[in-house]
Amino acid sequence: MSDRYVVGAHADLLPRERRRGHGVLARGDATAPVSFLIDGSLHRPSERWDLEVTRAEPAHAPWLAVLDGDDAAPLTLRGRDSGGNDVLLPEVHAGTWTGAHMTGFAWDVRINCEPYPAALPEQYVSIYLTPTGLAVPRPESVVKSTSGEITRIPESTIEDRPDDNLSTAAGVARLTLEYRWERVDIDGVEADVRVPVPALHLVVADDVCAADPMVVMHAVDEAIADVLDVLSFLSRRYVRWTRMRFTGVRREGDRTIDYQVSKWRRTIGSSRPRRSRDGLMVLPGRMPSDALDHMLGAYRRREHRSLRAAIVYVLAAREPVHLESRFTSAFTAVEALLTATNAPDERPAGKRAADMFARAAVRWDDLWPGGTELEPALLALYKRRNLFVHEGLFPDVDHAHIGTQRLVHLCERMLFALMEGDTEWLAPRFGDAETAWLARQPV
Repeated sequence: MSDRYVVGAHADLLPRERRRGHGVLARGDATAPVSFLIDGSLHRPSERWDLEVTRAEPAHAPWLAVLDGDDAAPLTLRGRDSGGNDVLLPEVHAGTWTGAHMTGFAWDVRINCEPYPAALPEQYVSIYLTPTGLAVPRPESVVKSTSGEITRIPESTIEDRPDDNLSTAAGVARLTLEYRWERVDIDGVEADVRVPVPALHLVVADDVCAADPMVVMHAVDEAIADVLDVLSFLSRRYVRWTRMRFTGVRREGDRTIDYQVSKWRRTIGSSRPRRSRDGLMVLPGRMPSDALDHMLGAYRRREHRSLRAAIVYVLAAREPVHLESRFTSAFTAVEALLTATNAPDERPAGKRAADMFARAAVRWDDLWPGGTELEPALLALYKRRNLFVHEGLFPDVDHAHIGTQRLVHLCERMLFALMEGDTEWLAPRFGDAETAWLARQPV
């Protein structure tokens, strides 16, 4: 079931999953019967699932044997929740405990994921993601009255971008935007909130199908890593998965039966709320149906881990954190691109970076005042970076912010070109309003 928390007149509108049950806490051969409560967010991931465990009996000896056992052995929790679902937390991290009560956390929760005797012929996995505007469906015709009011609203619970199929090693996936109705309580008043949840719905390939749902979901986890890289880059924020749902289907005559539905939940650190200027790099409505898969294929052909590192550091340079971290992350992104494009040599990094951007025909002249040359401009930036890294002299805050933004735009444009993106897909502000102020700033 889902619970809501109300403090005074305020409520957390984002649903949290809360499951109570009974089971066994174990470390190696030592076990103790317990009652448990696990609590985690589904739509705004935290860094972990909170856990409370209480010893079911007064005697503490078995309990302490579990907690004080061999640290090399994982602490696990297996049991059944109040809804009758099997629950497994394969690695529990103990926080604090008092007497027969323990608090801790877990990185993943497995629900009804026991293996079956044989692999079912049809298997599907739904992967729920952190927010990304790329899942927004293409605009359709909207009927308006003479007063300008919208008189027709789509009623479907899932809105797809038709034919947006993404090929992966585990099967073909579709990027969708799924709407879920959640009941909330605001100061004693109940209401239904329609929560949009981006998702990848994947048809499992025959050679990946297995009897154990966890085997399939682990394979999917590995297979969609590069998909999430591309989605993160184009979203200009980290996009990660929070839940997977496995469904096996069998057919009996004319009937189709959902034979098994298993869930694997994971929470991760998520990006902080984005500022208005950090929106999508592209407009989904401008992209043809095969655009994402095309960019994904170009990304895979590069097959260089430094390209992934460049994405990570570009995103880090856009995070609303300390300017010092953003400043250094931007330079690290440039260095990762130099490695990914096989551009290392003995010359200063500023000269090598200027050559790399020139060879890739990356536009840069709109990021500096007219008459500026790229190589001297980059050398000036690297000089400020070196003074900070080697001597602890951080540049003027305005210079650091402006330099970070210039490098971020250069790296984003370079990555977009390497992934064979079309400039017609770019959001207008990505090339215009967002960079116009940079051209007015000093070198």
